[in-house]
Amino acid sequence: MVKAGDIVRVKVMNVDLDRSRIGLSMRLADEPVIQAAPAKATKKP
Repeated sequence: MVKAGDIVRVKVMNVDLDRSRIGLSMRLADEPVIQAAPAKATKKP
């Protein structure tokens, strides 16, 4: 468990500029995490 004052290494997972928040992870895998963008529905006439 991490306590106030502990020094830890984290990885930035996401940034939410609208809400002024960042998502962090203490899991430091060497390979990058790729998040899929939500699919947009397209209609053809």
